[in-house]
Amino acid sequence: MKRLLFAAIATIVLLSISVTSCSSNPSIVGVWEDSKGDWYTFYGDGKFLFSGIGAAEGTYSLHGSKITFDLVDFEIASIAADYSFRDNNTLVIENPISDSGETGGLTTLSRVKNAALPVFGKQFHAHVIQSHESYLHVKGISENDINHRGEFTLSFKNSSNNNAIFDANGNKINFTDIPEGSLVLIVYKGPVLEMWPGVIGDTISVRVQ
Repeated sequence: MKRLLFAAIATIVLLSISVTSCSSNPSIVGVWEDSKGDWYTFYGDGKFLFSGIGAAEGTYSLHGSKITFDLVDFEIASIAADYSFRDNNTLVIENPISDSGETGGLTTLSRVKNAALPVFGKQFHAHVIQSHESYLHVKGISENDINHRGEFTLSFKNSSNNNAIFDANGNKINFTDIPEGSLVLIVYKGPVLEMWPGVIGDTISVRVQ
């Protein structure tokens, strides 16, 4: 009887450990603040915005316990670091290293509750008509505003971003990895060339939904 009871308790403990280890991290999406008052905004479609003494915008991607930032119009183009959550409202980023070899220390961020996400470029949802190696041909969904319901082509040829294309899990992919008919979220800035299809020149990011 004692052996059975021990086995039952051991099974419960193992199940508890299994459930705990498989539990997902809190969402990184939202506005976070460090001890200096700088804000770090993570958007659900892979965009990133830093607001402090200076400002930087770009994209981020998560790979296990690693986070990578690809920044636009900033002196450092790319940063890779470790990240973890102490709790739902505390994010720790440590051991950052830039593409130029510069390193940094630990940064602790606190979630800014009820903060509205700053506006970052224009965005719309679309279905993929054709996927090419260097560009994407899409058609905006009917729920978009009237300016984003037509057909568009987009690429990163004239963009300051470096192929910020992501799957639904935030992993970097190529245009040709996106099946025709897929729903994507497109973020861009600047004007759209008025021809058919419309041409988006400065693409910020594309993310499969």
